[in-house]
Amino acid sequence: MLAEDVTFLRLQTVVVALTGFAEGVATTQIFSYCPRLVTVTDGPHSVAFHAGVLYCGNGLGLICATQLWANAGNRWGCHRCLYVSLFLTAICVGCCSRTGSLPMLVVLHCMRGLCNGILILGRVGLHRTHLKRGADDTGAFGWLGAAGAASSMAGPAMGGITYDAIPTLQYPWTLPYLCAAALLAVAGAAVFFFMEDTTDLHVADRVVAIENHLDVGGQVAASSGAGNDKEAAGVGGQGQTAPAENEEPRIERDEGQGETACGARPLLATRAPGTPDTTDDASATSSETLVPNRARAPCTHFGGALRGPAGPRRSQVDSFSLGMIVLVAGGHASVFMGWDMLYPVFASIPEDAGGLDWTPVQIGATFAAASGVLVLVCAVGFPLLVKRLGVVPACVTCWTPAAALIPLFPRVVQLLLDQGWGRHSTAVVVTNYAGQLGFSLLLGTGFVAAQMIVLDFAQGQPGADALMATATGWLTMAQGLGVGFAPLMMGSVSTLAQEAEANGSKLVSRNLPFDVLGGGIVLLCVAPLLLLPADAVPDLRSARAKGGV
Repeated sequence: MLAEDVTFLRLQTVVVALTGFAEGVATTQIFSYCPRLVTVTDGPHSVAFHAGVLYCGNGLGLICATQLWANAGNRWGCHRCLYVSLFLTAICVGCCSRTGSLPMLVVLHCMRGLCNGILILGRVGLHRTHLKRGADDTGAFGWLGAAGAASSMAGPAMGGITYDAIPTLQYPWTLPYLCAAALLAVAGAAVFFFMEDTTDLHVADRVVAIENHLDVGGQVAASSGAGNDKEAAGVGGQGQTAPAENEEPRIERDEGQGETACGARPLLATRAPGTPDTTDDASATSSETLVPNRARAPCTHFGGALRGPAGPRRSQVDSFSLGMIVLVAGGHASVFMGWDMLYPVFASIPEDAGGLDWTPVQIGATFAAASGVLVLVCAVGFPLLVKRLGVVPACVTCWTPAAALIPLFPRVVQLLLDQGWGRHSTAVVVTNYAGQLGFSLLLGTGFVAAQMIVLDFAQGQPGADALMATATGWLTMAQGLGVGFAPLMMGSVSTLAQEAEANGSKLVSRNLPFDVLGGGIVLLCVAPLLLLPADAVPDLRSARAKGGV
C-alpha cells in the first residue's frame, strides 16, 4: 500500500473516531448527575425508575431511525448523511440545556435518537474506505473502540465537573449539555471537510484484492474488451460472472507477482474443480470459471462443538446466525447501559439508607479512571487478542468473567459497609474503582467487537455489500433497543428491589438488578455466540487465518 494511502486511512480513522467520541460524550455526560437531575425536576420518589425513563429516550429514537439512516447512507453516501446527523444531534442536545421539565427532556432525548445515525454511518463508511484500498480495518476499529472508551471516560467526568459549576446559569445541567453540543458540532465540521465521500464505494471497484481475501458484495466482476463490467446477481447470490475467452480477470497484481497490490492473496483465488491453478502467473489469461475465495478457515470458536462442523457454502443469507449476532449486540448494549445506569443510582443512595451517598464528581471520577485504562485496552490490547484468538473467542473470553463480577460487586461493597468501613475509606473506594475497572475492561470493547462480528459475517454471505449496511443497521437497531429499554427495566427492578428491602423482604434486596445483569450476560451475550455455527463468522482477523493455517 502506498504511503499516501496509509496517511489517508489514518486521517479517516481519526475523523470517524472523533464522531464516535462526540456521540459517546453526549450520551454518557448525564450518567454522573442523572439521579440529581431527576430529583430536581420530579422529586425524590422513584429516582431509579424516572432516571431509566430519561435514559431510554435516546435508545427509542435510535430504534425508529437506524434503518432510515442506513438506507440514506447507501443512497447519498455516509459522508453527507454523517455530518447532517451530527449537526441535527447537536441541535437537540443544545435544546436540552434550556429545558427544566423532565417530560420535555425525555422528548428531546427521543428526538436526538431519531437524528442519531452517527455510529452506523461512521463505521460503514470507514469499512468501505478500507475495502477500497485493500487494507485491514482491525486496527482502525480498535481505535474506534478506544475513542468510545475515551468518551465513556470524558463524558461522566465532564458531566460531574460541570454540573452546577456556574450557579448563574438557568439550570445546573445547562453547561454539560452545551459542552456536548459544541463537541458534536466540531465533529460535524471535521466530517464535512475531511471525510471521504463513500457514495460510490459500494458500487465501483467491487473486485478489490484485500488482505482478508474477501469477495466484496458477493459478486465477481470481469472487464470485457469493450470496457464494460459484467456483474453477478448481488443480494440473491445467484452465481458469478465468468470472464469471456481471452480475457484477463480484473484483479490487481504487482509486477511479476501473483499477489495483490496489498500483499495478500488474490481475491478470486479458488478456481472451479478440474481447472489448473495459474494464480501465480501474473501474465496468464484464461477462460476458466472463477469462484469467490470463500473457502477460508471457519471460525473455530466454541460454537463448532455445539452446532457441528462448517457446512457447504450457502446460497442464501444465514438468517439464524444473523439473528444470533443481532441478539448479542442488543444484549451487550442492554447490559452495558444497565450498568451505566445502575452504578450512579447505587453509589448515590443516601447514607441513612445504608448507601454510599457519593457526589456526581466522585461518581464521574470512577468512570474516568476505569475508562482511561479502557482506552489503552481498546487501542492495543483487544486488537491483539482478536488477532491471536479471533473476534468471537475473544468476546467469549472477556464476557464470561463479567457475568460473575457484576453480581459480586454490590455484595462486597455492602459487606465492607456492614463491617464498619466508612463510605470514603480506602477499602470501599478501591472496591468501587476496581469494580468499574473490571467491568469496563471486560465489556467495554463489546460495541466494536459486535461491529467486527457483523462485518465479518456479512463478508461471508452472498450479497455481502448490500448486506453489510443492512446487517449493521439491524445491529445498531438492536443496540438502540438495548440502550432504550435496559435503563427503564433496570430502573423499575431497582425501585422494586429497594422497596422490597425496605419492607423487610428476605428474598429480594437492592442487589437484584446486578443479578439480572449477570444473568443477561450469560443468556444474551455468551450463549448466542456459543450457538453460532462454526462457519457463520469467518475467521478473517486472527494470525492463524492470515497465515493461511
